[in-house]
Parts: sequence; structure tokens; C-alpha cells
Amino acid sequence: MSDKKQEQQEVTPAVNVDELLPQLSNKNSDYVFKLRKFLKEDGADDEKEHAVLVEFLPKILKDQREGKPATTVYGAPSELAQRILNAPKPVKKQPFWIETVDLGLSFLAIFAVMYGLMSFFAKNKSQASSGGFVSLLLMSFVAAFVFTYYSRWMDMPKGKRPNLFLLIIAGMALIVLVSLGATWLTVHGNTFLTAQLPAVGQFIVAILAYGGHFFLKRKYHLRNLFQAAPRTTNRK
Repeated sequence: MSDKKQEQQEVTPAVNVDELLPQLSNKNSDYVFKLRKFLKEDGADDEKEHAVLVEFLPKILKDQREGKPATTVYGAPSELAQRILNAPKPVKKQPFWIETVDLGLSFLAIFAVMYGLMSFFAKNKSQASSGGFVSLLLMSFVAAFVFTYYSRWMDMPKGKRPNLFLLIIAGMALIVLVSLGATWLTVHGNTFLTAQLPAVGQFIVAILAYGGHFFLKRKYHLRNLFQAAPRTTNRK
């Protein structure tokens, strides 16, 4: 894969800014002049300015040949300069297992708080539906695996995505099987890890799980799977 990328980079012609600038029409030349002026005023150095020209000059010339001035395509040069300099940095994609563990800890904290509250407010022990530690782990991390895979599935090109219907069936079947197994462990387990946890124990698990989640978020700068993707500015 790396050899192919290197070959593609070698085949791609380098952009010569000095050769492209004279090809601009009067309107587009004035547009680029103002764009460079606004970039400088907003703190862009020579390297950043050159990178912007390398990126946008071929696009502007292509649109110019189609009769589209830069103002129509990109808006005012001041607006384009602001969009370029304030564009969010791309989020580094972390390994699948790291995102799964992080989301699993989030689910573990949520489930532990939920079961802890149910156990705390139950009138008697028979009404408490608190799960054991192992059952909570199973439910949390299987659910995290399903959600993380679905997130990766959404990022795939549409033509390469596995069948969604089969994925939903497989995911639901997996969650149901794990839930039944977790319930069985809680009811029939006689160990400290499988027996029902008291409300205080659930709350302690929730605190520890959230602490692990917070640590991973800070260390790996993970993207929140429930957060909407950044909005992009439409061309005008």
C-alpha cells in the first residue's frame, strides 16, 4: 500500500504557483490578491499562504474555464480566508479496540448508575434488579463493539459497506444472547464477580468506569460517537 501511495505522489504533478498566477482572469487575480492580503492580516505565514495557493489555484482555474468566478464559488475572499484559518483540525482515527474500550467504559458507567439507582430505591431485595460485575462488563462491551462497528460502517464508502439488514440482525442476536448469559450468571453465579452488586458497589463501578473513560478521552483525543460531525460551509 505504501509503495502505491508513493507512486501516486510521484505521478501527481507539482503545482507551480508562479506559473498559475498569470493564467488568472482579472477578476480572479484581484480575488487571489485580496485572499492573500486577508491571510496575512489574520496571521498566516509564507508557508501557509503558499499551501493555500497550491490547493486553491488549480481549483480556481478549473472553475474559471467553466465560466465560474471565484467569488461565486467561494464567497468573499475575507470569508474564504476565515474558513481556511479556522477550519477544524482533522481528528486522528484511533484503533478499533481503543474506541470500543472507551465506549464500553461509558456504557458500564451508565448501566452501573442505572442499576444502582434501581437497587437503591427498591423496597426489598427481591425487587432489586442489580446485575453482577461480570454481567455488566459483558453487556457494556458487547454493546460498545456493536456501536463502534456501526460507526465504522457509516464511514465506509457506500459500495463497500456490508449488508445493513444482516448487520442489524447479527447485532441484535449478539446483544440478546449476551443479555441472557449475563442474567444467567447473575442468578446462578455464586462468586463475588457474578453475584448481584449492592447499590454502593454499582456506584463505585460507575465512578471507576467513568474515570477510565475520561482518561482514554484525554490521552487519545477520541471522537465522541454520539456527537454530530462538524458542519461544513456550503459553496456559494
